[in-house]
Amino acid sequence: MMQEYDKELLLKIAYKLKLGQASPEEQDYFDRWYREHKDDILELPEGYVPHVEMIRDRMHENIMHRITAEQFPKNKNNPKKWWSIAAAALLIMGLFFYFQNNGYVNGRDPKQAAVDTVILPGKQSATLTLSDGKKIKLSDIKTGQTVKADGALIIKAADGSLIYEVDHTFTGRMKLNTVATMNGETYTINLPDGTLVWLNAGSSLQYPVVFDKKERKVTLTGEAYFEVASNKKVPFNVVSGKQTVEVLGTHFNINAYDNEKYIKTTLLEGRVKVKNDDVVSILNVGQQSRVNKEKDGIDVLEVDLEEAVAWKEGYFRFNNESIESVMRKVARWYNIDVSFQGVISKEKFNGTVSRNKDIDQVLEILELTNAVHFKIKGRRVIVME
Repeated sequence: MMQEYDKELLLKIAYKLKLGQASPEEQDYFDRWYREHKDDILELPEGYVPHVEMIRDRMHENIMHRITAEQFPKNKNNPKKWWSIAAAALLIMGLFFYFQNNGYVNGRDPKQAAVDTVILPGKQSATLTLSDGKKIKLSDIKTGQTVKADGALIIKAADGSLIYEVDHTFTGRMKLNTVATMNGETYTINLPDGTLVWLNAGSSLQYPVVFDKKERKVTLTGEAYFEVASNKKVPFNVVSGKQTVEVLGTHFNINAYDNEKYIKTTLLEGRVKVKNDDVVSILNVGQQSRVNKEKDGIDVLEVDLEEAVAWKEGYFRFNNESIESVMRKVARWYNIDVSFQGVISKEKFNGTVSRNKDIDQVLEILELTNAVHFKIKGRRVIVME
């Protein structure tokens, strides 16, 4: 009877084999799996060891055939499918690195790669700036620990999020707090009115410790997902550059990064009013407004909601995106610098990839398209055709 193998473990071992870091026990486990492996993604020719190029070419051909057949016809009901296929493909690609022995990967010697900087995925952390200018690194605060602010008590919850308990007897001037994530960080805030906000990497949210009785107003840079606490008497406004989004209680996502051409607002529940100077648009569920930072007006489109909030669920979701757009997302999450060498690929990328993987695995999946290749130097990634 054939032994059952842990595919997730095999994937990790394949990666460690590439870096020359696998233990003898891990290598033995991988070898036993390989001897019994029957997957038809890879058909090894007789005498495969000397024919490294043949193996690599056949891998690419079969892997891309499967990915094209099973994922590129969009499957909105299963956003994780592309990653599952690509993960299996990456596992097979581990064989290539295993049999290649002393060859090179992404322009790096595998032995040298073991001592290079390991680029890990982002983490839950942020910096809280109080109204007096005091800065607090939230990852350094223990669960249940409290911070006093004018008009509120700030508590770090068990899930790591920030909760405000408002002192309704406070009569002083309205004080502003700011929560900011650097590249490679994400954080969740429970605002004084009960509104939940998820901040993506490289973003900031400024808000009053105690909301005004006539308006709840916050200012966003970067990207955030909002679940606004309903209050029909006090509208909730999000200001992002020249755009203002007004709601009473609803769920929506705003992407307003400085290095993106558009400010995008995507509605998942309820209705919102988007304002850009004198232009106003009402969004319904499933719609996205786009405000061009260099022009007046608002464009409204029907969009894939899963794509808009994939980051919040722990995924990169690429929908007919250029490599420049793809790498801007990767750069924010992994806190890296990206440069392009030579001609920039015109290929459009589609698929879903976990944000919990080390960057090497994400880049290798992108390379399966054979449209781009990468070199990693410290915390800089070079994109090549």
